[in-house]
Amino acid sequence: MASNFFRYGVAFVLIHWLVAFGVFALLGLGAVLVSDPTTTLERARILDLHISLGLVVGVLVVVQIIARLLFGAPAYAADFPRWRGLASRIVSGAANALFLFCAASGVAQATFSGAPMRFFGVDLPALAEANADYAALAAQIHLASAYGLAGAVLAHLAFILWNAVACRGFAGRMSLFGPRGVPAADSASLAPGVGGTDRVARELAGRFRLLGWIAFILQFILAVLSALLLQFAAAGHAMSAAKLGFGDAIFWGGGSLAALCLTCALAFYTTRVGAKLARAPDKFLGEGVGGGFLFLGLGAGTSVFGIGVAMIGLALSIVLLIAKTVSQPPGIAIIEPDKIIRALDVFVLLVNFNLLIAHFFGVAISGGLYFLALKARATYRAYAAMRAS
Repeated sequence: MASNFFRYGVAFVLIHWLVAFGVFALLGLGAVLVSDPTTTLERARILDLHISLGLVVGVLVVVQIIARLLFGAPAYAADFPRWRGLASRIVSGAANALFLFCAASGVAQATFSGAPMRFFGVDLPALAEANADYAALAAQIHLASAYGLAGAVLAHLAFILWNAVACRGFAGRMSLFGPRGVPAADSASLAPGVGGTDRVARELAGRFRLLGWIAFILQFILAVLSALLLQFAAAGHAMSAAKLGFGDAIFWGGGSLAALCLTCALAFYTTRVGAKLARAPDKFLGEGVGGGFLFLGLGAGTSVFGIGVAMIGLALSIVLLIAKTVSQPPGIAIIEPDKIIRALDVFVLLVNFNLLIAHFFGVAISGGLYFLALKARATYRAYAAMRAS
């Protein structure tokens, strides 16, 4: 069968092959660890390499999954059986899920074992206290998921070999050479004007809903946590003689929190726009429409403002902690209690740090969606023009 397949992008292909080689290396190192090397020093070195490589590959797998959700996959050829394409996606998805499950259980095993985890020679902080029972359970889950991952990898390789033999050009989807495809759910949508506008609107709507909910949930959780910490800090500040002003980190934390509340509302509105896009795409993507995505620019701009305000508050908190640390004479806690480091000072530091993280998420998601929306609008109008002609 001679078919026309499109390949993935260069970045996605590179990440895929790094993940593939990393998984094979991890399975090999795991097999060596299970066989119990003779010397303790040798086992420790292999275990450190296994953990370090596992963390790196885990990050790459997450990036690969996010890229797939954002940009989709290149279309299969028109004569490629749908059931084989679906089966290939299921096996690939199962392999990714099993790897993440295996990585999570491995981290849990290392954490509960009590031994320090090392990332290429650097000690990582302990995430929990040692617990022999939890460590044993995590070890069993890690081993079982590793066997499952090995089976999923073998099934994935079998599908690749089968499709490569049956369909010439299939193996080129993950090569660095060949025609670069466009994201598509099926090859029929590649025909000029045939389902192209519907596909573009459907994919953009899905990304708006997915990323909108991710941004809303993350920012809402961080906003609630920051509001509670800020309330404790403000209550403690009210009991002191100092007055709230521009030089106080609480003031800047409050301003950044207000900006975060606005970006939370815009993130929720993004999910609603995703639903409207699927029902009435011409309202956002059609000819003559120009300002349908300005709310994304407003969200990104608000997040940039929030980052600046949070950074000022964070800097003031750090300066205050350093000043109190280096200039505390004996007995200062009795004479001037406001000049000692209190838990409330740490609360203010955490508030501004949480807000900084939340606004970084806002900039990344709002800015990314804005550029995706502009690209989708241009593609939508091109498809509409081809269909009209």
